[in-house]
Amino acid sequence: MYRHRAVAAALVSICLLAAGCGATKPSGGGTPSGSAAGQPTVQPSPTPSRADPGSTADGLPAVPAFDPAPPAQPTKLTAPPGEVPALHEITTTQKVAFITMDDGAVRTPKAAAMLRKAGVPVTLFLMGNDVDPDPAYFRGLQDAGARIEDHTQTHPEMPKLSAARQKQEICPIADKYQKLFGKRPTLFRPPYGDYNSTTQKMVAACGLSYLVLWRETTDNGKVFYQRPDQKVHAGDIILMHFRVAFVRDFAAVLWAIKKAGLTPAVLQDYLPVPAKTP
Repeated sequence: MYRHRAVAAALVSICLLAAGCGATKPSGGGTPSGSAAGQPTVQPSPTPSRADPGSTADGLPAVPAFDPAPPAQPTKLTAPPGEVPALHEITTTQKVAFITMDDGAVRTPKAAAMLRKAGVPVTLFLMGNDVDPDPAYFRGLQDAGARIEDHTQTHPEMPKLSAARQKQEICPIADKYQKLFGKRPTLFRPPYGDYNSTTQKMVAACGLSYLVLWRETTDNGKVFYQRPDQKVHAGDIILMHFRVAFVRDFAAVLWAIKKAGLTPAVLQDYLPVPAKTP
């Protein structure tokens, strides 16, 4: 009798040590957009390649865990001949949103760690003047999973420039990023969101495929919405910048996406490069 009890107790101990033995993970909750302070802690099982997103012991804010994004259903966009489509969001019923980050002026030391902790795809629209002093910093973000796209060399207001000057701001950056990061950009974001049909023509002339804008922005740990319902919608593109509050801003964006019941996805998967006509 005692021997049987001893064997049973040993089996229970082994079970508890082995990955929780069927214990369920707490589900991630959401709170109104803003600082991550006071938001619920999510505690999924950590893996060697990703820090526990619910922990704050690493000096980073807690972030939500997300289900994997569904297989992408690419969108179909059209534009006048010789121009590229311009978009604020992806038209989709899939429960996804897209995180983008602009410029690169403030090179936050914790940015790569924050990307790894979140474990979600992001797209960087980088300005050449910000990349030139320290391309290795952005290669570190690329190694953490970021995709890198074109945001001009000097951040001008594009509609105020001639066609030749607009082209000069776009084409050399795409070529430079191919050398620095191993892949030529296919997406362009105009500074300040300002563009005209000339911009769309020059983006096409430089071999890029889409002009990408946004629906939500974030600053100082708070998300700002264009729509009156104050929520992220399926397919929305969210804009943040490389600022001093980068870590707080990124956490705020993640919680806003989680609260909306969405998952971050790869923007480029929804914007395939159009086939070139002979």
